Amino acid sequence: MLRAFAGFVDSDFDAYAPERATSNVHVRPRIAVKEKLTYLARDLAAAAGAMGVALDVDVSDERPSIRNRKSVTEQWASLFRDRESRAELEKAFAPDGSLRAGVFEPPPFERHASILLRLDARGFDMEFRVPSAAVADVRTLRARLASESPGDAVAAAFTGLPNEIVASVGGAGAVSADSLSPQAWREFLDRAEHERSYLALTRHVPRAEAVASGASLGPTLESTFDALLPVYRISAWRRDDDVARVTDDIARGLAAHDAQIAEGAAREVEWFARHRADIERRRSIALADALERGTSPQRGTTAHGPRPARTAAPATPAVRAPTEVPVNYRADRSGSITAGAKVRVEAGPLQGKIGTVIALEPKGQLRIAVGLWTSRVDTSAVVAVVAES
Repeated sequence: MLRAFAGFVDSDFDAYAPERATSNVHVRPRIAVKEKLTYLARDLAAAAGAMGVALDVDVSDERPSIRNRKSVTEQWASLFRDRESRAELEKAFAPDGSLRAGVFEPPPFERHASILLRLDARGFDMEFRVPSAAVADVRTLRARLASESPGDAVAAAFTGLPNEIVASVGGAGAVSADSLSPQAWREFLDRAEHERSYLALTRHVPRAEAVASGASLGPTLESTFDALLPVYRISAWRRDDDVARVTDDIARGLAAHDAQIAEGAAREVEWFARHRADIERRRSIALADALERGTSPQRGTTAHGPRPARTAAPATPAVRAPTEVPVNYRADRSGSITAGAKVRVEAGPLQGKIGTVIALEPKGQLRIAVGLWTSRVDTSAVVAVVAES
């Protein structure tokens, strides 16, 4: 039934050590474990389907995420009822309209009867679980246990459990499951409801045993699943076998859910109607005000008349740059040309321009500044000038 199950190795368990729970460094070995559990769960679901029990599979995140509260201390795969049945039950037993889908939505095994495969640093568990939040499943199991003639299926499911499987509430107070009477099962169920916990039947395989078993662990898991599946079958509510008369409650819950949706839609329609009426009322007031003033309503008109015009800010007078007074220059050939002297260009592209000598350069050249520009000219192409007084 299991496809080439190779078993578990030490690194599979090491990846879920508490000190590594929030680290992304160990994602690769967790992915390997997730693949093993996924294949294992799908094979078991296929075997259950061949016996007439339809099961869906869900697998936990291998990375720290919002879904696992940023801590990966275990990897699990759960087998539970099909999507259509889950949606029907969740609508029926959540008439308060609470948000059913979101990043903090609890995993399916906390809301439905399920068979859980779980691996952590200590070992591997295969577990049948009925949480107190699974109202339909709790009522179904209670009805079967309370029956004066429970039938061969119920008796066989609870009396044929292997010695290695223990019963507990929330993992505490475990006792051997094969020694429990129907009354003891009812007491366990009462405790689970009172503590808002879950009733569990668990087969625990310690880490050392799981690693030493290798691939031979596969047949052990198959036999454990074969023992837990009948318990799941008599506990999980089904519409075609409604011993707890849950169908009527589901119908009432769905009706309440639909009524709540209709009520919300009606409130929304009413709000939009009031909003549109208020807009029309304001428009009518604005139109009446405009007609009294002998004007037509224009853009910018309010319910109390035209909107006051905005007062423009006073203009800031422009600041004009000071006007330069033209200066006349005359040639001065009495002395040599030095840095900082004024010169007039006598030849070339800058002919006629007055410039200031910036530097004396070799080979008989000068670097002069003319306005914002600088240029290199020959000494013979310029003449020193002075301003006329």
